[in-house]
Amino acid sequence: MFLLANLGAEIQRLADALHKGDRELSNGAFARAQGVFDTLSRMPLRPPERKEIEILREVIEDLPQTKRRFTVSAESLQSYFYPFAHKVLGL
Repeated sequence: MFLLANLGAEIQRLADALHKGDRELSNGAFARAQGVFDTLSRMPLRPPERKEIEILREVIEDLPQTKRRFTVSAESLQSYFYPFAHKVLGL
């Protein structure tokens, strides 16, 4: 749960930095998000959870691309990750 909340925070930073055109901040957020994905990939997950993480990783890796394959908005990603942050923060 904590890792997904952390991943959501990095993805929000990535989306914000991309929107502002800040290459340095977006590269840092992207690298940190990749680190979280790497940690998640080493965890014992059920097949549906693993597939969801794989799809999510593809979507996130597509965000900084100029020719994107997916049309996922920052708002949609925020909505996806909000429940994880909510649960971790105990709200």
